[in-house]
Amino acid sequence: MDSIPEHIPIKLESLADISNLEESLGNRGYKWTLLQIIKPGQIFGMVKEIEYRNQVVDHHIRCYSNGVITSEIELRRVQDLWLHLTSHSISAHEYVIKILEQEDLEYHCDEDLRRLFQLYGPTEFVRDYLEFFRWLFYGVLFWTPLGYLWKLFQAINPNSGGFTDHIDPTKSSGD
Repeated sequence: MDSIPEHIPIKLESLADISNLEESLGNRGYKWTLLQIIKPGQIFGMVKEIEYRNQVVDHHIRCYSNGVITSEIELRRVQDLWLHLTSHSISAHEYVIKILEQEDLEYHCDEDLRRLFQLYGPTEFVRDYLEFFRWLFYGVLFWTPLGYLWKLFQAINPNSGGFTDHIDPTKSSGD
């Protein structure tokens, strides 16, 4: 179904809760990883191995300076890198919502999208060889350099929310 985005974004009601979420994820075993695509506005990205449909997968959570959280599960790269790079990930917003509710952190998520995703969203990792090229172009050649430029800009001018208000990291594929 084309009307469902690949990943369902969640937004923290309070930007002050970003550090609370990061600390909570660390306490739950999530770790920062060097092997991730850093997107503009990204404050942190963490990963943890979880079980999904009788297999161990990587659960990635990213949080952005505007309070948006994206989350996905994907095949583990250490098991089969080619399969990892040629398979679509699956939105893992429900895992994040459960954590936010357990931590009593207020959030917003489009309930209509949640229902659509529960009814029609993917549950299997779909193989798509073009996904490798999307990952290479969007992730390695586009998002990661922009993410590092954003971090540099923030280091030089920390009081500027700047151009990140106009960038929506949930609009592209290629993680």
